[in-house]
Amino acid sequence: MPEQIRFLTPPQVAKILGVSADHVVKFIGRNELRAVNTSLSPRPRWKVDPAELQAFILRRSNGEPTAIPSRRRKRQEPPAKQYV
Repeated sequence: MPEQIRFLTPPQVAKILGVSADHVVKFIGRNELRAVNTSLSPRPRWKVDPAELQAFILRRSNGEPTAIPSRRRKRQEPPAKQYV
């Protein structure tokens, strides 16, 4: 009989990582941390596989930057004035 996998809730993951549960939910929402929604209602109930948490920690610990798009607009330089 296969060993039963015990999934972790966002507060449990938050305690392991030392961050808030809201932060864990943001990781899930940005697809940085894979999780399973076990809820049938519109409000999600996330469960994280311990192997996925380990993979997340390894991805984040080796210094690879995550691709987070910048919300700032690039500053456009005004056209140079030409004096004749």
